[in-house]
Parts: sequence; C-alpha cells; structure tokens
Amino acid sequence: MTLDEFRALHLDSSSHYVAIQLKGDQPPVKPAKLYDPLPTEACPILFYSYLEGKRRFFSIIPYDFTGAVTHYSRHIPLEEIESITELPLIVRNKLHSNGKRF
Repeated sequence: MTLDEFRALHLDSSSHYVAIQLKGDQPPVKPAKLYDPLPTEACPILFYSYLEGKRRFFSIIPYDFTGAVTHYSRHIPLEEIESITELPLIVRNKLHSNGKRF
C-alpha cells in the first residue's frame, strides 16, 4: 500500500475497527484500531493495536469475546500492507436484553 492509497481511505485514530490484510498468505489482522502518529512521507509506518481474546463458541458478532481481552500494540510499514477494510460498527441495545419481546 502506498501513502496515497492510505490517505484515500480517509482513516484516522478516531475511525472504528479495521481489518488489515498483509501481503502474502498471512491471515488478516482484525479487529485492529489505528492510532497516532499516522503514516507520513518521512515515516510510512502504520501504528495500530489489535484485540486478542477467547472468542465465543458461536456469535453473529465477528469480534465478540468472552473473558479478558488483551490489547497488543504493533506497527508495520505501509509497503507490507495489501489492503485495509473498515469493519462494520455493531451497536447492542442493552435496554432490551432481558428476553422480553415487543
């Protein structure tokens, strides 16, 4: 990925979680959260953190965890990234989580 391709995505540290696809046959890094400093011409490195935890046995939410979740901070040169995709924002309404139907 080039710096211009990254800028065209309009992502910043306030963006929601993303999936980072690395070049080669490596699995994507997700969910990842970008943080400052963002890549520049002088330093074309992407800083991010990703969540790792025990995933639920079955869940319709792609990054729903049980138990403790660990945040790992990482960085990677832009040239090693194939693509970045923003993950959907999932909001739960806890007001109706008591099992009542309407």
